[in-house]
Amino acid sequence: MKNVSFDLKINLTTLIIIGVIILAAAGYFANRHNSLINELNQEIRLRDALSDSVRHYQNREGLWVAEKLTMQTTISRLEEIREDLTEEQQRLLDRINDLDKSKRVIAAALIHANIRIDSLQHAGETIVGDSTITFKDEQEHLEYEILVDNVALIDDDLMPNLYFQKLYFPNETFVEFHWQIDGRDEHPVAFSVTHTNPFIQTHNIESYVIPEVRKDILEPTGWDRIGVFFDRNKFYFGIGVGGAAMYLITR
Repeated sequence: MKNVSFDLKINLTTLIIIGVIILAAAGYFANRHNSLINELNQEIRLRDALSDSVRHYQNREGLWVAEKLTMQTTISRLEEIREDLTEEQQRLLDRINDLDKSKRVIAAALIHANIRIDSLQHAGETIVGDSTITFKDEQEHLEYEILVDNVALIDDDLMPNLYFQKLYFPNETFVEFHWQIDGRDEHPVAFSVTHTNPFIQTHNIESYVIPEVRKDILEPTGWDRIGVFFDRNKFYFGIGVGGAAMYLITR
């Protein structure tokens, strides 16, 4: 009977050791799998951002919004593919590198906006002088004061002159980063710009955010929280399994 008990104990010990090895291997490969998945998703988000173009749409307030996907990767990765970047993307990278010497950049954007007036008809105040005419107007999105000299052609040898004494475009710009909801679990980050002045139009946007800005980290679901809990406490779980194994072995 003693020999049978000893054999059973040896077999149980072997099974426990094998189980611990399997758990350790499973944990290692699970972490490696998650790491590879994150790297793959990061490359997919970067590829999509590099090939994306600006989208324009009106928000609920009737203001025009310009939106584009954000480059979400490391600075070193952008340096590796510098030759594939556009001129504006390279300028953004250079500015980030300059700032990164004194502070770590979390997010940055380079916005190319133009003032565009397709047509403008004066409808404000007109002041006629002896040889000048002044055009003045103050609208919600445009203010100007223009002085035209020598309009009476006092001297036929002088051409009329035009002086822009005031041309002002009141504007408020709102910028924000957000998750791009596209049906994927790994939501990419998008950057948008909104101007209150319709004369100011966003031509292009190039933006950057560090790869740690992820929805499963900042806004985790219940399953994400469970996964993070096990990942952070895997060392203690290993100690627990090992302790339980030693207890069963030495009983």
